[in-house]
Amino acid sequence: MKVEKWILSVLLGAIVILGVVVTLQINRLQTVVADAAQSDYELAIGMNQLQTWMDKLYFSGTAENWPLADFYLHEIEETAEAMMMANLVKNEQPLTPLIESMMMPVVDDLEAVVDAADAEGFLRHYDMLINACNACHANTGYGYIQMQRPERPAFSNQRFEP
Repeated sequence: MKVEKWILSVLLGAIVILGVVVTLQINRLQTVVADAAQSDYELAIGMNQLQTWMDKLYFSGTAENWPLADFYLHEIEETAEAMMMANLVKNEQPLTPLIESMMMPVVDDLEAVVDAADAEGFLRHYDMLINACNACHANTGYGYIQMQRPERPAFSNQRFEP
C-alpha cells in the first residue's frame, strides 16, 4: 500500500512538473510568434491591400453589386485582422487599438448597409470609412496620407456591375 501511494505521489508530481514545463513552453512560443509576426509584417503592403480593397468596394457598391461589395468588405476585415495580429507600432502608437476602435466599427456598420442593399447608406458609410482611415493616419503621424473616394477604378480589367 505504501509503495502504491509513493508511486502515485511520484506520478502526480511528475504530471504537475510536466504541466508547468508545457505552460512555460507555450508562453515562450506565443512570444516568439508575436515577435515574428510584428517583425515580418510590412505595414505599407497591408495599407496597399486595404486601398485596393476599398477601391474595389467603392465601385462594386456604387454599381449595387452587393455580393461583390460584401466580398471586398470581408477582404478589408481580413487585412485589418492581420494588421492587428502583427501588433504593429508606428511612431510609438500601437495600431491594434486604433484599428479596433476607429476602423472596425465602421466596417461593421458598412457591412449592415451592404447586407441591406442600401445604395444611399453605402456612400455615407463608405465616406465614414475614409474618414476613419484619415483620422488613424493623423493619430500616427501620417496625416499627410489622405484617402478620398476613387474617381475611376484602379483596375480597368474588372467589371463591377452585377
